[in-house]
Amino acid sequence: MASALWSGFEHDFGNGIHLLAPQVEHIVRMILKGEGVHTSNIDRDGIENENGLTTLLNNERAEEILGEDLLFELKAVFTESVGPNLRNEVAHGLLSDRSSSSVASVYSWWMILRLVVRSLYETEKDNKD
Repeated sequence: MASALWSGFEHDFGNGIHLLAPQVEHIVRMILKGEGVHTSNIDRDGIENENGLTTLLNNERAEEILGEDLLFELKAVFTESVGPNLRNEVAHGLLSDRSSSSVASVYSWWMILRLVVRSLYETEKDNKD
């Protein structure tokens, strides 16, 4: 995560998005798990699998936990086919050099930086209380 954020500060959003996209799923998963949401499923062979980002964001409690605005942002940037769909583009090797440095990649970098900084602020605030 630190390398991805540093890449953005160095204006290397192409590398940054390739590192950040998988971490977004992890961040969302940890937030939901922290609120008691089950983030996995058991297939018909009895094997437990973690749900993907789209399924996590479509969870019935996602809006309550993440908030309407952040949920919309995450879906619009990372999972919706009418948007940049960065998570799927990166995961499936479809992100071109040009689109990896697009406005959407820069915006996603900023959005994740904002989430990290906000979490640090909230942690510090909680420690003072």
